[in-house]
Amino acid sequence: MQKPPRKARLVEIKDDRVSFWTDKKESKKYQGITEEVIIVDQLQVLSKWLFFKHTIGLFCLVFLSLMFISSNFFIREIVFADENLESAEVYRYVRSHLKSFGPVYVLKSSVSELSQNLRETYSCYAWIGVTRNGGKLIIDIEKEEAPKPPIEDLTQKGDLVASKEGIVKRFYVKRGVVLVFKDQAVKPGQVLVSGNLKFHNNERAMDNYVRASGIVIAQTLTVETIEVPKEIASEEYTGKVRSTFVFFLGTKPVWMQKNPFALSFVKEQPLFRLGSVFSFARISYFEKAWIKNVYDETSALSFAQSQVIARFENRRTHPSEQLQKIQVLTITENPESFSVKILVQAEENIASFAKVN
Repeated sequence: MQKPPRKARLVEIKDDRVSFWTDKKESKKYQGITEEVIIVDQLQVLSKWLFFKHTIGLFCLVFLSLMFISSNFFIREIVFADENLESAEVYRYVRSHLKSFGPVYVLKSSVSELSQNLRETYSCYAWIGVTRNGGKLIIDIEKEEAPKPPIEDLTQKGDLVASKEGIVKRFYVKRGVVLVFKDQAVKPGQVLVSGNLKFHNNERAMDNYVRASGIVIAQTLTVETIEVPKEIASEEYTGKVRSTFVFFLGTKPVWMQKNPFALSFVKEQPLFRLGSVFSFARISYFEKAWIKNVYDETSALSFAQSQVIARFENRRTHPSEQLQKIQVLTITENPESFSVKILVQAEENIASFAKVN
């Protein structure tokens, strides 16, 4: 083998092999001399290495971009901000405004438009709307707190009876003897929980009686008739909300922003309390206004459905109670109103206290 050329660099001799770097012109002198001479174009090697390196980098960049777009464009999950205010009917309404692409969804309209539609459809809530957090669509509901149920008079003795017919699904009993089982059909007036603690011993003495207490959740199917006047002046939520924070020393506010609305529902949310000396809370004002609504057949249907939801929410006593289905059966137009018959399927508390003398 010839000696390395003068322009050779990085010459390395190992055993019977010599390796070196040279320019392209000098390398051509060694082409075809013998099969033992191997010429490697380092520029091509470097180009391939750089191409491979940048291809991997570009692929990672594209992958991360797609992940970012996916997390901010597609919706993977629909949740309620407050689990205690979950509503199957509201969930179905929101779901109907999404387009499905396999395991993910895309909004058919903007978040603000969907929120506005929710407030128009479910005016029974103090506030309802949706927000996005990445791939999560959050349904936020605020409602006026229902009056607290009266304190039970434990001197009264009695049973819990069914207020309507249904199929028992769950029960949560504080006091009394349960006389029904899961998936049992019951009729109005049927005893669900006896206040007689010795019921199974066939002892009927009043000394054995207590006030039965608890709830019995049953699947019910009822038909409700809603009369919708063609013109209604009602006090409704406008959708405007203002929030502020307030400090209390004892029960006296140290600083509190004036209510910006002439008519509103005020909700106080405690955030921090130091005994009875100092507390910190968030105050939210939900604006109300007297609005004159004129209804046609389509809007009367929406109003009737919202009334069914409002009635259900007002009598709900447990978070597990849910509206499952609302189906309009008929709508009849009268001179001054619309009469709407609606089939309502729900899981609700049917236990009603019945005093025993």
